Amino acid sequence: MKRLAFACLAALAAAAASAAAPGPVVTRGSAALPDSCGPAVVAGIVAQHAASEQKTPVYVAAVPNRALADPNQVSVEAGLSAGSAAFAVTAVVDCSNSSVVAWTEKHTAHFDSPGPCPEPKGWQDTTATIVACAGLPSAWETSTDFTVKTTLQSNGPCGAASARKRVISLLHALDYATAYPFALNFTSGGSYQPYTASVKKAIRGRLRISIFAAGQMAHVDGWTATSLLGPLARTKATAVYRVGLIAYVNGNPFGAAYANMTLDCQTGLVASWAGPALPLPLPS
Repeated sequence: MKRLAFACLAALAAAAASAAAPGPVVTRGSAALPDSCGPAVVAGIVAQHAASEQKTPVYVAAVPNRALADPNQVSVEAGLSAGSAAFAVTAVVDCSNSSVVAWTEKHTAHFDSPGPCPEPKGWQDTTATIVACAGLPSAWETSTDFTVKTTLQSNGPCGAASARKRVISLLHALDYATAYPFALNFTSGGSYQPYTASVKKAIRGRLRISIFAAGQMAHVDGWTATSLLGPLARTKATAVYRVGLIAYVNGNPFGAAYANMTLDCQTGLVASWAGPALPLPLPS
């Protein structure tokens, strides 16, 4: 009976501590996370589980994972503290019922950063506020209903299969925030003109493209391709494809539009990219 009473008191104390803790500071979102499973929600589930063991989250990263069988589940990387001890956690949580599906933790050194999460201003590991974020990617490269339609028989570096591969490679680099690999999808003198409603002049050359793309990544741009059509025009040197895109900023939908991608038929690299025809997102 005494054990039951102590267990109930511990559970109530843990719940009270969890309820009293300030809400998390979310430093990055992602459109690749399941609906209703954002970083703040995942941080709450982790905090409740950690409180039952008298531990406190320092950071919680909700990591998109299409390999999980249940679409309501996400992978988690977290850092916990308990007095003078620190723990690194890998877990899987289910947002549909606020449960922990899997949980593994190990002792680690004290945290000098909030793990994979961008660091909020003035952060230190003694701060009571939890830092929460989405892990990368910022969006999936393609939608679940992504379609490829060819307008004529075309193969080789400018064929539809090559165009599909190039779109996925380019968006993978953008969504996983790797600026130079993004630029390597272009020819050495290639041009890049995103957000054509605002960007009136194309950026040329891999170095300039990588610098511009790094700015997009800092603002957590994410693009998802929904369709690929083409080639709309074909010469011996180039082929033009139209890419349907949904643009996200920090996990939030920003707009849907098309981009034109021109492939170089010798290399299969992007000679020029123009679009989507949306305004340039403003830094938040």
